[in-house]
Amino acid sequence: MTLLHIENLQVSYKTLRGEVRILDGVDLDIDKGEIVGVVGESGSGKSTLGHSIVRLLPYNAKLQGKILIEDFDVVKASEKQMYSLRGTSVFMVFQNPLNSLNPVKTVGHQLIETSLIRHQKEGKKVDKDEAYRESISALKDLRLPDPENIMKRYPHQLSGGQIQRIVIAMSMLLKPKILIADEPTSALDVTVQAQVVKLLKQLNSELGVSVIFITHDIALAYAISSRILVLYGGQVMEDGPSEDVIKVPLHPYSQGLISSIPNINKSEGKLKAIPGSPPSFTNLPKGCRFYPRCEKAMDKCREQVPGILYKGNRHLRCFLYE
Repeated sequence: MTLLHIENLQVSYKTLRGEVRILDGVDLDIDKGEIVGVVGESGSGKSTLGHSIVRLLPYNAKLQGKILIEDFDVVKASEKQMYSLRGTSVFMVFQNPLNSLNPVKTVGHQLIETSLIRHQKEGKKVDKDEAYRESISALKDLRLPDPENIMKRYPHQLSGGQIQRIVIAMSMLLKPKILIADEPTSALDVTVQAQVVKLLKQLNSELGVSVIFITHDIALAYAISSRILVLYGGQVMEDGPSEDVIKVPLHPYSQGLISSIPNINKSEGKLKAIPGSPPSFTNLPKGCRFYPRCEKAMDKCREQVPGILYKGNRHLRCFLYE
């Protein structure tokens, strides 16, 4: 069952230099209970994709195409309709979890408020005592020690890993259908990173929440997701099952990302990096956006934009597979 359908998504910003397109023709389908990893270097459009789904874009943004959450049309919805959608149907965990919490209110106050809002949207009435018990239960489920004490603390009194888990606890209280995690582990150490990944998997398996996991680390995406979407220059370069994309990457960009992962089994040789830098959205290449950095580029790649091709269970944007 398709829960999220994105078709020909285009996001542009109006700037002093004119209109700058950040996402260009992105397609994505996510089924109920699926985990999809969205990977790419910084500046590839990953976060813009996540913000588009919950329609939290700057005032100068222009959103076009289709974003359907079940039968709900995100692009055409009013702000009042979006308010009812956020939290209940889709929830976003941001890269900096502190941005999601009010610094002058205790964690407990914010968790209780979250619980009450969900019940209000469902048309139910519960008191603060019931909301408190729900909040404590959510913190216990996330293995946070001494949850009663954490409820009394302010965000600045907690570690980054604790705050990230508290934000995930908020998502558990809201029980969304889709959870968008925008690089939720980027500022955490490896141990806490593994805990957060485990928690997201737990949300997926126990509550059936579909997860969009946005990261620049393709190895981390492989560890959590069943499918990987590779973004570059605001376009999808490759989309397919995680196992296939990692073990037999087809697009030269996917191959470059995987080649740049350190291998602990190899003690010799330099780490291979993709030459050059990602393109500026104000000065994109005329043809394929990866052409200037691609070792397999052909003459036609300079002049023509490749369309989406289907090869087995993969979607590709590359002339090599015509």
